[in-house]
Amino acid sequence: MTGKDLANPAIAKFVQNAYAAGLTVALVDANDEEAERLRVLVGRDLPIFLSDDTTNSLTVAMVAIREDVAGNCCSNRRLHRTHILGELTSQRAERRAAQWLKAVFNKWPEAVRPIAESPSDDLVDLANSTLTDKIVSDQRGRVLQIVNTTWAARSFQSQVDYYYVQQWLTFRTPKFTYLLQGEKTTNSWVSPSGTPITVEFGPGTTENATTYSSGVNFNIGGVAGYNKGAIATVNGGVTISNSTSTTVPQTNIKYTGNPQYGTNEWEYLSQKSKKETTYAYTQNWIWAIPLNVYSSNDPVTFSTRAVGATECVCKIDPEIVLSLSSSVPQPFNHTQLGPPTVEGVDRSQAKPGSAITITGSNFYQINGVLLGGTPVNTANYEVVESDTKIKLIIPGSQPIGPSQSVVVNTQEGISNTNVTIDIIN
Repeated sequence: MTGKDLANPAIAKFVQNAYAAGLTVALVDANDEEAERLRVLVGRDLPIFLSDDTTNSLTVAMVAIREDVAGNCCSNRRLHRTHILGELTSQRAERRAAQWLKAVFNKWPEAVRPIAESPSDDLVDLANSTLTDKIVSDQRGRVLQIVNTTWAARSFQSQVDYYYVQQWLTFRTPKFTYLLQGEKTTNSWVSPSGTPITVEFGPGTTENATTYSSGVNFNIGGVAGYNKGAIATVNGGVTISNSTSTTVPQTNIKYTGNPQYGTNEWEYLSQKSKKETTYAYTQNWIWAIPLNVYSSNDPVTFSTRAVGATECVCKIDPEIVLSLSSSVPQPFNHTQLGPPTVEGVDRSQAKPGSAITITGSNFYQINGVLLGGTPVNTANYEVVESDTKIKLIIPGSQPIGPSQSVVVNTQEGISNTNVTIDIIN
């Protein structure tokens, strides 16, 4: 559909329902204003940036967004996806775009990870993630693509947020004799203002590589918070551990970033090729940003600039350039954890077997819920919205009686006891 279609009430309603159902919705020949209208229409919190240049309006061939959810439970991880298709300038690029569109409109495949014998404490297995993807081409049939996938966690002990980015840089060249083939990706923090540091990155500088590993291995000590489904939750320590082994044509890899200032940059240089070839490289890094730089709960933003270059026998071809802005939600809605507070119950009386909703705050790491001093089985309740709502089924064995206190017990303490409910026959 086009941006004009969004003004049609019937189409707008269809788009809202499709996005809510986990389907991809897309605009063709879209500009920044139309992308923003699409975002508002579907109720998406994350902004949509068509490039990292916010001073000039840009029109792209297509922008597509989607939210993948594993199952229907609010506690399942979510993947927020943004895909941007640049101008198509050749038949080869159109074939590549057709492959890209197939991936965009199908469920995005998750990397296969080993099944753990015990519950995982790895952020990649626990938390929501965001994916931003852009593909551009030129008249020579060269195609350049960047895919950024980001996870985030908050350390209450260190008062620091960590953003883990796994990036894929793909450059496809047509059948031609190239003496040299080069790629470069530069990644910089944009907002909020403040300078993060890079605490882990990979790969490092490597010469004449045909297989290389890129990954990170980092531990967030103490209690860490992150988003999972619709809920902000915490865990007693989180690791970020991920490694990918990649086979490439003989390549010189050079890390030219500055970890102290949070700039992450890689250069890749490969030898000649006479056939149509796809070069795919992966980079990983972790940013650390102190909580005191935030002035609001707005998502954070970082920019990526990727360049693909080829040198033939007679000349150096013009570079193909891609710019992408990625937006990521902050990993938690509080900077401190505190004892729970029960503010109310959605009804004044209920029967055993009935469902009630408890509202309040700081419903993290729950040790138990008590009705009238009687512990409720953990299978009878769950947090259903951030840290503020608990859905509870009153046990069939709950004693009948008036003014039974509703109390939540967490690792941070025990809530107030002045909110009550009558249990009736």
